[in-house]
Amino acid sequence: MTSPSAEEIRDLYNEGMSSVEIGRMYGVCDSAIRSKAIRHGIPRPGSREKSVRQIAEDMSPQDAVDYLLGVVEELQEALIDGGDEVDRIGVHFTGYERRLMARLMKSAGGMVTRDALFSAIYYDRPNPDDMPDRKIVDAFVCKTRKKLPAEVGSIENVWGREYRFVAAPGWDEA
Repeated sequence: MTSPSAEEIRDLYNEGMSSVEIGRMYGVCDSAIRSKAIRHGIPRPGSREKSVRQIAEDMSPQDAVDYLLGVVEELQEALIDGGDEVDRIGVHFTGYERRLMARLMKSAGGMVTRDALFSAIYYDRPNPDDMPDRKIVDAFVCKTRKKLPAEVGSIENVWGREYRFVAAPGWDEA
C-alpha cells in the first residue's frame, strides 16, 4: 500500500480519524502519518493550536525569521538544558561530553538514540559538510563512561543503537 497524501491526511483528520487509524488503513506506521502531517503543517485532530509552520506562514518574512529563530533557541535550550545536573557529578567533561551527559540525564533513564545524541553534541554546527561521522557518538560515550564515577551511575548501550543513563541508587536524592 502507499502512504496517503498530505491532503488525504488533512481530510481524514477532519473526519476525526487518528494517526493510528489512518496508518492502519494505509498499512503504514502511524509515526509516518504524524511526521507527514507535521511537515505539511497539518494540526493534530482536536488540536486548536496552530503549528509553527502555520504561525510563520501568517507573518511577514522578517517577522517569520525572527519568530523561527526564537523557536530554535528555545528548543536548543530545552535540548541541552541539564548542565547543572552534569556539574553535580564533579568531573571535568569536555564540552561535547557535557552535552552528551546533559542529554542522557535529561531523558531520566529513557532510551536516547545515537542520532539524538549526535544532534545534542553538534547542534551548533550549521554546515552539514562540517559534520563528523555519526559513529563519533560511540567514541564520546566511551570516553564519558571512563570518566563517570560508579557512585553517580552508568551509561548503558541497548542493541548498539541507543543509550541511557542509569543513575546509581541514591544519586537522584543527593
